[in-house]
Amino acid sequence: GAPQDIEWTIRSGELFVLQARPITALPPGPSRLDPPAESAAPVPPLAGEPSQGKRRLFDNSNVAENYTGVTTPLTFSFVRRGYEIAYTQLGEALGFTLPEIRRNGAFLENMIGLIDGRIYYNLGNWYELLARFPAYAYLKRFFADSIGARVEGGPEEQEPGSLRGLLRFARRLLWNYATWDPQVERFFVNFDRAWNRFQAEPVAELELDALVERYQQLERDLLWHWGAPHVNDFFAMIAFGILGRLLSRWSLDEAGSLQNDLLCGEGGIVSTEPTRAILEIARAIRGQHGFAERLIDLPARDWQPVLDRDPQAEAVRPLLADYLRRFGYRCIGELRLEAVPLSEDPTFLYQAIQNALFAARTRGEAALDFGAVEAREKAIRQRAEGIVGRRLAGRPIRWILWRFVLSAARKAVRNRENMRFARTRAFGMVREIFAAAGRQLARHGVLEDPRDVFYLSIDEVIAWPLGRSIGRDLAGLARLRRKEFAAYADRIPGDRIETAGPVYLDDQIARPVADDRAPAGTDGATVLHGTPCCPGLVTGPVRVVRGAADDLRLAGEILVAERTDPGWVPLFSSVSGLLVERGSVLSHSAIVAREMGLPTIVGILGLTRIVPDGARVTMDAAAGTVALDRTAASSDLPDPVADPMGAQAPASEPSSRTTPGSAEKSGR
Repeated sequence: GAPQDIEWTIRSGELFVLQARPITALPPGPSRLDPPAESAAPVPPLAGEPSQGKRRLFDNSNVAENYTGVTTPLTFSFVRRGYEIAYTQLGEALGFTLPEIRRNGAFLENMIGLIDGRIYYNLGNWYELLARFPAYAYLKRFFADSIGARVEGGPEEQEPGSLRGLLRFARRLLWNYATWDPQVERFFVNFDRAWNRFQAEPVAELELDALVERYQQLERDLLWHWGAPHVNDFFAMIAFGILGRLLSRWSLDEAGSLQNDLLCGEGGIVSTEPTRAILEIARAIRGQHGFAERLIDLPARDWQPVLDRDPQAEAVRPLLADYLRRFGYRCIGELRLEAVPLSEDPTFLYQAIQNALFAARTRGEAALDFGAVEAREKAIRQRAEGIVGRRLAGRPIRWILWRFVLSAARKAVRNRENMRFARTRAFGMVREIFAAAGRQLARHGVLEDPRDVFYLSIDEVIAWPLGRSIGRDLAGLARLRRKEFAAYADRIPGDRIETAGPVYLDDQIARPVADDRAPAGTDGATVLHGTPCCPGLVTGPVRVVRGAADDLRLAGEILVAERTDPGWVPLFSSVSGLLVERGSVLSHSAIVAREMGLPTIVGILGLTRIVPDGARVTMDAAAGTVALDRTAASSDLPDPVADPMGAQAPASEPSSRTTPGSAEKSGR
């Protein structure tokens, strides 16, 4: 469908194509070979010849973990504003002067882009900003590794800087390292203050003017005090990158998994708490005679009346209320303002509890023991530390440097995950404010439906009650946007897009991008490769889950997903392994999986297109390989209807699993 750069070879008279990729040196335009697809008609490109002007690079690595698929204008406008504010603060923290920050305003305002309704990193701008720092070549690679992107694009050489600027940067970097812990502590103190104030003054019934004031207060109190998470992320990127280079340069990580194993079992990560709480609720339900069996046989969507009225639920209700109070903002797609949180629809929580009940029925009380999870992750950590310790014996300088970098990486990853939970709650507060604004606008007849507010931008909603709105027909604007964004659902833009000239004039993105990745063969075993995150050898059937609307009844299968975000964590305790098409070693799923000792591989190209639901695979999460058995007929799998949980694996033996310890003994 486009000019290709092809590498090829000939062996014994037979031609082999080794790889092919689009030629990026040519200007986009009428050289495209295929005619426009009809599905693109609802959102045609603008008229005129494509420009051959400024090139821009967009990439959805990592960012698509939080903003999967088509998002809404309200979410994009808030996220774009948040990135601008946050990285302005990071620049200040790292010693850039106000004039320098202003000179980079064009980059800061465009850290992300919106293509066919999907959020992308404007990657060229990230690289341009990194080029302002010393050691740009290293930072560029560390950043790409941290988000799971290819190291391409952006300036090749860093801008020359003065010695004075270099010394200023070094001084600020050392100061931030020395005050790392106090900065994190102050961040949480400030966040808790804003959170408690918000909870004490509900917004549900406020009028529009008051809602605008609450949002502006939240922006002042939180967004403009969000520097610590980004300083921490900067240290996480550097420490994790240096750790990997040390292990590689000193030939300590021959299998390529030691770096991840060393980060297992850190403890103190809030994202594991929902799993612990779900297991506690399941134990409480099992404590009521016969109650667990009743709930196992009842679809999760029908639990609410039973939990509200059944006397056996009396002991469970306080635990459920506490869970929703602490984690009610968590849900699949929780950073999309249009997402419906658990506090409004707890069906996802009930499904996770039902999965735990089913696991306890088939495997006993041990399935509800979170201590076993902690023991598994600590065993992985201790084994990794033992390997490095033995290989560095007699080299004290290297050992000290390794321990220093490892300690920094562990602290940064722990802080990163806990601050992400604060981010989830911040998004939840913003969601409450604008959902209430949508109800008020609909009540006054300004919008046709309260949820139409998500098709407006933050500025458009705020401007309307303040009298500075450029257009007063918000209903018509929302109606137009809803139609436009609905058309985006059928379009499949690439994960990495390079444009020339005005972005929306470039027909490389104005038309759907055909998915030309060939499906796997129909016989034999297909081996897929990804990035290992937490070791373990697991063989069993897979359950492909694409979103909250799918069947989420799990009973020990290997979970397969295109992307995951923090809202997926309650499912992790009900599976034996995790395979994710996108993601990086510092993505949320990787961090939490390591903390739970769950064998995990991320970054598996074409995973959800190649591996069908119910297929049997063997995943080696230390080597990062997935062997798909194409010879296993679907008739060999249990009928999901016959199992009350819809499990596609035998209840008594959902998968054959080798723990990290025994896998090591078997010579992996």
